[in-house]
Amino acid sequence: MVVSVLMHWLISQSFFVVQIVQIQTWLARPDQNPNGDVADLTTTTAGFSPMAMFLTAFVVLAVFSTTVGLGRFKLEGGIPIAGSYSAAIAAACHAPEGTSNQRPVKWGVVVPAESAPGGGVGHCSFSNDPVQLPEPGGRYA
Repeated sequence: MVVSVLMHWLISQSFFVVQIVQIQTWLARPDQNPNGDVADLTTTTAGFSPMAMFLTAFVVLAVFSTTVGLGRFKLEGGIPIAGSYSAAIAAACHAPEGTSNQRPVKWGVVVPAESAPGGGVGHCSFSNDPVQLPEPGGRYA
């Protein structure tokens, strides 16, 4: 959030509107300018700040480098990627009875295949209780 605010502020300081007002009073004798007119010469243009542009480029490069750098780290896996397969997502979200959302949870095998009813299909889900890592090639719901 702070980086976003900084970047937007730097961009606003990079380009800005400048209005130059030149006031020229008549310095001649009063008899030459009986109305006491003042000449108003106004110029409106765009201004820019190279320092703000440089700092904006530096912040953008730092954000990009940080994003690429963090993207190169491999996170510890555990939960298989289900994509948009709603049955796998629903199975992972059906926690066993007694699981509380007020305490820290872990994901893993909550019902091993050996003790599972219905053909030896285990169940992986979130739980407050101790969980096991799934075995490669095992059948889980």
